[in-house]
Amino acid sequence: MGKKGKNRREFLKITTLSGVGIGLSGKIGNLFPGNPISNKRNGKESNEQVKLKDDNFSIGNEVILKKIAFFQKKPGAITVYSLIDKANKQELLASRNRNPWFEFVINHQLVTSDDPVWQFLNLSKREIRNKGTEYTLHFEGASFPVKGLVLSIKEQLFPQSTVIREQLILYAKDGSKFELNKLDNKQHFIFPQYTYKKGMDQVESKEIRIATWDGEILDELNHSSFDTRFLDYRLNYGGDHNLSQNHMFHPKIIMRQLKQRDHISFKGPLGFISDQNYTFLTAYEHASQDNMFQDGAREYADFSEKKLDFLHINYNIEPGKMSSAVKIIRGGYLEGEKISTSKPYESVWTVTGFSPNKEPGHREQLLHDYLLKWITEFPRTRETKFYYNTWALQVNTRKNDGDSMDIMQYHRIIGEIEYAHQLGVEIFTLDAGWEEMSGVWKPSLNRLPKGLGPIYEELEKYNMTLGLWMAPLDVSSEAERFKQHPEWIIENEDIPKDRHGSLHFFDFVSGYADLFIEDCKKLIDQGVRYFKWDDIGTYYSSCTKGDHGADHDLKEDVKARYGYLLPLYIKRAMVELMNYNPDVVIEIDLTENARALMGLATISAGKLFFMNNGASDYGDYSQYRAKSTRTIVNVYNEIIPRQLFTYANYPFNSLPFMAQRYNVNSSIICGGGFSGDLSLMNSEQRDRVGILIKKVRRIRPLINNIKTVMTGIIGASPEIYTTVNPLEAAGMVIAFSGRAIKNNVHQVQLNKTRFFGVLNNAFAIESDTLQLYFQFPAPDSSREAIILPNQDSGIHVISCTSWLEELSLEDRVLKVVCGAPCKIKIIWPKSKGFPELNGAELINSYIDKVGNNHLIEISVPNNKMTFFIEGNLSN
Repeated sequence: MGKKGKNRREFLKITTLSGVGIGLSGKIGNLFPGNPISNKRNGKESNEQVKLKDDNFSIGNEVILKKIAFFQKKPGAITVYSLIDKANKQELLASRNRNPWFEFVINHQLVTSDDPVWQFLNLSKREIRNKGTEYTLHFEGASFPVKGLVLSIKEQLFPQSTVIREQLILYAKDGSKFELNKLDNKQHFIFPQYTYKKGMDQVESKEIRIATWDGEILDELNHSSFDTRFLDYRLNYGGDHNLSQNHMFHPKIIMRQLKQRDHISFKGPLGFISDQNYTFLTAYEHASQDNMFQDGAREYADFSEKKLDFLHINYNIEPGKMSSAVKIIRGGYLEGEKISTSKPYESVWTVTGFSPNKEPGHREQLLHDYLLKWITEFPRTRETKFYYNTWALQVNTRKNDGDSMDIMQYHRIIGEIEYAHQLGVEIFTLDAGWEEMSGVWKPSLNRLPKGLGPIYEELEKYNMTLGLWMAPLDVSSEAERFKQHPEWIIENEDIPKDRHGSLHFFDFVSGYADLFIEDCKKLIDQGVRYFKWDDIGTYYSSCTKGDHGADHDLKEDVKARYGYLLPLYIKRAMVELMNYNPDVVIEIDLTENARALMGLATISAGKLFFMNNGASDYGDYSQYRAKSTRTIVNVYNEIIPRQLFTYANYPFNSLPFMAQRYNVNSSIICGGGFSGDLSLMNSEQRDRVGILIKKVRRIRPLINNIKTVMTGIIGASPEIYTTVNPLEAAGMVIAFSGRAIKNNVHQVQLNKTRFFGVLNNAFAIESDTLQLYFQFPAPDSSREAIILPNQDSGIHVISCTSWLEELSLEDRVLKVVCGAPCKIKIIWPKSKGFPELNGAELINSYIDKVGNNHLIEISVPNNKMTFFIEGNLSN
C-alpha cells in the first residue's frame, strides 16, 4: 500500500481491538461499487435491502431504511441523509441543519463528516453469527488534513429490528503520520451523531445507569459490604440488614423533561429521547461503575466519580429537531496518540434504534432484543444452564476450622460432582485453589498432581462442563511471572490501601494480556469450557511500559487511558477465547465494589455474576439469602435480560427454614446456580431438586429468548415471574409470597391449540387463557408451574384440581402421574382412536364426544397415582 502503481481500493488486512479484520482486498466481486449486492444468506433469500449505486448507499430490512451519501470520483462529505420507519412510512431525520455524523481532532485540526475531504473506496460485507449482517464502508482522506488517513465505518443490521450497531475505525496508509489531539484542552471524539425530527416542544429523556453501587438513604450505610444477620448495624462488620440494597450494583433511571435549547450530557450507557411520536435509543458499549464505596472506610477517596466517566450521551433540543450523540469524555486517547497501519484507532461500539410510541411494549422489547441477541456474536453466552460452584463449600470448610483449599482433592471433588449430577447441574466450576498460585494458572501440583484430567473425565460421564475460577489481574509475589515482568505490575499508589499486601495486580493493558490469553487457551485444550473471571478491579495503572502511555505522557492521562481501555482489553480476551473455541463461556464476577466491568462491553461477550454475599453471610440457608439474590432479576428485569445473569443459592432443606423449594425456585427464574456442601443434603433432597430441574430443562429450549414478565417487588404477596412462549404454549411461572394466601389466580395468555398441560400446580384453560391456582400455605413460600406444549398432537389436559408430577406422550400413549387426589379433564382427538384407560383404579371416569374430540373426565382418589390413556384405532 502506498507504492506506485497500487490500486487506491486495496487495503491491508489488520486486526483491531475488537478482533475483526477491517481491511479487504479491492477484488470484492459483487460488492464492488455500482454492482448489485446479493440478498442471499447461506443460499437462502434474506430480507436485507441493500443498494450501492453511484454516490449513495442504502441499508435496510423489513422495518428500517438508512441512506448515506458520499463521493467516489472526487473528495466530498459523508452524509447520513435519511432514516425511514418503513412500517409507518415516516422519515425520522431532520431535513436541514443536521449535525455531522462524526467529529474528531487529527493533527490539531477539527475534522468532521461534513468536510469535503473524504473519498469512497469500497464496501465489504460479513454475515454475523447472530443472524445479523455487517457492512463496512471504507473511505480515504483525499486532502488536507486527512490525506492518507483511512476511515472505516461498520454498520450492523438485524432481522425485524430497528437496532443498528456502529463502530468507526481510523488507520494510516504507509508513510502517513497522524495523531489525535484535544480541542480547547478537552478530548473531542463524537460518533455517532444524529439529528431527528421533533414534533411538540416538550421532549422527554430517560437515562438508564446500570452500575450504581448500593444507594442507601443514609450514606454511611453504603460502606457496609454484607449483612451478617445482626439486627443492629455495625459499620465495621456489615449489618445494615437492607434487602433493597444488599451489597450490589443497581440500575438507576433518571427522567428529564427537556425544552427548547436544552442541552444535556449524561453517563448512561443507555439513553432514550422521545417526542410525541417516537422514542430513539442511543447506547455505547463500554464499562465502568457509577460510584465507589468500600467497607466503612473511604479507601477509594481518590477515585472520584468523575474519574469513572469515560463516555457520555449528549442530547440537544432545537426548534423542530432533537439530536443525540456519543462523545468521549475522558481516557479515550492520549494527547498526540499516534495512528498507523499497524495501530488503528477505533471507537467503542455504539447503538441506535427507534420505537413508535403508539406500539405498547415495543421500546422494552427493542432493548431486550438488543442486549440478548444483537449485541453479541456468541450465542452460547445467552444459553441458561444450571451450574455448581465450589466456593461456598470452601467457605464452609474454613468456618469449621479447615482451609478453603482442603476440598481441592480428587476424592472430594469427584464426590461433589456426583451430588451435583443428582441436582441436574450442567456446569461444575472449581473456585480458588485449583491453581498453583495467583498468576500461575496451572493445576496445583500439590493438590491436583494428575492435573485436570481425572476431574474432566468424571464430568464427561455425566455430560457436565468443567468450569474454572480465575483472577486475570491477580499475581502472587512468589510467581516467576511477577519477578520477570516488574514493568507490568500496578504500583501501590494506584491501588486502594485495602488491597495492599502479598497479592499484586497485573496491568492488563499491556503484553501481559496476551500471556493470560495463552494461559486460558491451554486450559481450554484440557477441556475447560467455562470461566469465572474474578477481582477485575478499578485500579488506575500508571505503568508506562504497556499500551496506555509512555514516560512523556502525563501520569493522570496514562491512568485515564488505562481505565478506558481495561474493559475493551478484557472483552478482546473474551472474544479471542470464544473464537478459539465457540463452546467457551465466560462470566465476570461483579460481586464487590470497585469492579471495573459493569457495562455493555462485558455483556456483549459474556455473562455477569452477581451477589456473592448479598444481604447475608455464607451459611444462611433461609429464604432471606434467596430474596437477596432474586433482587437482581427483580430490579434489572426491564433493562438487562435474565439470561445474562448468574448467581447461586443453597439448595438445602435444613431445619428450621425448610427453604429448599423457595431457594431452588429463586435460581430457576434467573441465575441458575447452586452452592454449598452438597453432602449435607440427603439423597432424597438432592433427587427432589433434580426432578424439578429436569422439568424445567424440558421446556427451556422454547423460552431461551423469552422476556420474563414480573409482578410484585421482592417479598410481595404475591411476587410472580412469568416466562412463557405464548405461540408454543410452553414456559414456566414461578411464584413467591411474603404471607400465606389461600388462593391466588394467575392468568397466562397462550395458544391453546399447542397446549398440553401443566406440571406441579393446579390449573384450568379456557379459550386461550390459562388459569393457575396458586396456594401459599405459609409466609415465604414458593410455587411453580411448568407449562408443556403438545407437539401438535391435539391432546390437551385442560384442567387438574391438584398437581401433576408427570405428563408425557409416546406412540399414542399418554402417561399421567398425579401428585394428589384430583379431578382431571382431557381432550383427546378422535383421529387418535378411542381412548382406553388403564394402569390405576380410576373412579368415575367418563368419556364424551365433543365435535372431533373425546372429552375425558377422571377422578383420581390417591396420591402418586399413575394411569395411561391409549388410542384404540380399531374402535
